[in-house]
Amino acid sequence: MHTFAIDKQDGAARAGRIDTARGLVETPVFMPVGTQGTVKAMTPDELEALGAQIVLANTYHLHLRPGEGVIERLGGLHRFMHWPRPILTDSGGFQVFSLARRNRVSDEGVHFQSHLDGAPVFLSPEAAIAIQEALGSDIMMCLDHVLPLPADRRALEEACARTTRWAARCKAANRAQGTLFGIVQGGMEPHLRRDSTQALCEIGFDGYAIGGLSVGESRQAMHDTVAFTAPLLPAGQPRYLMGAGEPADLLQAIGAGMDLFDCVLPTRNARNGTLYTRTGKINIKQARFREDPEPLDPACTCPTCRNYSRAYLSHLFRAGEILSMRLNTYHNLHFFLTLMREARQAILAGRFEAFARDFLARLLQELDPRHPLVLGQFDLAHEAVQVADRFHLVKNAGDAFKDLLSSRKWKIPEDEASDFGSESPNSDSSLNHRLASPKKVALWDVVQDEKNKGKGIRAIARDLGVHRQTVHKYMNIEHPPFYRQRQPRRTKLTPHISHLKKRWDEGCHNARDLYRELVARGYDGGYTIVKDLVRSWRSELAKGSTIHWKPYTIRPWLAIRPYSRLSGSEKQELDYFLSANPDLAEGHRLKESFGKLIAQGDVEGLDKWLQEASASGLRSVQSLARGIH
Repeated sequence: MHTFAIDKQDGAARAGRIDTARGLVETPVFMPVGTQGTVKAMTPDELEALGAQIVLANTYHLHLRPGEGVIERLGGLHRFMHWPRPILTDSGGFQVFSLARRNRVSDEGVHFQSHLDGAPVFLSPEAAIAIQEALGSDIMMCLDHVLPLPADRRALEEACARTTRWAARCKAANRAQGTLFGIVQGGMEPHLRRDSTQALCEIGFDGYAIGGLSVGESRQAMHDTVAFTAPLLPAGQPRYLMGAGEPADLLQAIGAGMDLFDCVLPTRNARNGTLYTRTGKINIKQARFREDPEPLDPACTCPTCRNYSRAYLSHLFRAGEILSMRLNTYHNLHFFLTLMREARQAILAGRFEAFARDFLARLLQELDPRHPLVLGQFDLAHEAVQVADRFHLVKNAGDAFKDLLSSRKWKIPEDEASDFGSESPNSDSSLNHRLASPKKVALWDVVQDEKNKGKGIRAIARDLGVHRQTVHKYMNIEHPPFYRQRQPRRTKLTPHISHLKKRWDEGCHNARDLYRELVARGYDGGYTIVKDLVRSWRSELAKGSTIHWKPYTIRPWLAIRPYSRLSGSEKQELDYFLSANPDLAEGHRLKESFGKLIAQGDVEGLDKWLQEASASGLRSVQSLARGIH
């Protein structure tokens, strides 16, 4: 069992202490995720040096490998991983969501198909508690039923009721009286969240978690759910928000009264080259950092920032060096743990609201704390975080426009249909698909025959001496394998194809003359590509083939990238396409104006933009506007 005390409360934000058998945990606190008994790329000694007070491990994964029995015989998880401080173990409920294709849920528990070897695994509430007790967990979690969002109300009601029944069984199975937290479910439905909280409080637990978030819902929906649910939880016990990991989300949750947090983002993003700084994220993979001598974050005191340049971190990542993952992970965890410490100090000093505003101002492109988009009309820190979401939504504008692009087939004017065709014509459309080699066709025939005889993949692979994946592929295609003709890439010459076609039909077959005409029209590419194109067309004519012109399709990145960053020929190509599609042009105008409003901090203009977007009739843009509201 543990004891929990609140040292200071500033608004809804709380600074507290959880006293466990293995040490004191000061809240608010971030728990690095060590799913399989290790925080990836870090040693336990390094975690202690960083100031980590508690780590998280996962019941499901440790049950599969190496097994709770092995860990228990070796002295428990703390000794097994050489970690002397508290450990919180997740029950495996998240795997009900993340491994949904591999499980079957019933009131008895969850039947999994192991992601390691396909072996059947059954996890019941009683089994989840038994495994956590064998691991020697300091804080155990009840087994819960997590659904991806959005989900229909009936499914949410069933999952919520099942979570409550499982929670009661978990408490009954906790005979050793270890510290056990209940998990509130209910999706985005306030009444389900309220009912779940009341039911868990009637059962009685040592702490309460808000679960079922960060599983597909919007960030604003998550913020609203946390703000609604947190005040319903008992004030005298720890409150744990599961799975939220962006700095702005953590500040919002602290402002709403949450105490504990965990997420894989700091470590996973570090391994993928995304690093957190006080002025926003940095993608160390970008070319602009290859010769950057500056530290990653000049305000950071971690060894990564003190000793290494951005250029060196970029080099390590590009080279695939293990040190890249270690240095990046060290920095990201230092950032998150420092944020928690500073938030606690701000609460103790009674200035959490000001701290949240200042931190967000630095995080959002170093805006002045008095900037209207930071202050807005908000009085509370957790509401100020909602303003931060407007900045994050600027990248969603590109996604909304991309959805608009893919929502329908856009028109190309008849007289210009070939204007942006491929730069090399196809001589024969029948060559788009060619049969593969005779050997592969013969193999396909044999696999189909064996399949019709009722043989399985393993048996066929064994008899033919080929890999199971090859057999699986050939079993699931209805026609003999063929090669797809590779589509020609687009170049700077693409916008000028119609002019070349016209001049070609007029009898101008001289590459040098055509090149001079293109330069006069604004072409800024090289002569060689024009020469090669003309040579290929001469070859087609010599064979007596007809030149076919492919229809143009817009490149999504061309429309999503800010217009000011396009080259002259790219602008010409985009303008052509937009001129033929008024709806697409309107969506592009709204996207561009949205980015400018955010960059300028124009609050009044943003309100006007929201009205225009809502009245645009473009579904994806309207959805974006509703999300901002």
